[in-house]
Amino acid sequence: MRIAEGGLEQRKFTAVYRTGDHLAGVLTVGMPPKSISPCQQALAARTPWRQAVSLLEGAAA
Repeated sequence: MRIAEGGLEQRKFTAVYRTGDHLAGVLTVGMPPKSISPCQQALAARTPWRQAVSLLEGAAA
């Protein structure tokens, strides 16, 4: 598990989970709805882990 956006202290975050070398799940807490779309797309595409983390961290910037 890795926090890709936000932080636990802020109680607003996007956490990403992996299985092997692929993105397996995403949990968003307190994040705006626009942050969910890139997550859904990455999950549907079975995006490789490193690529997914880069994509989701980049979407947060």
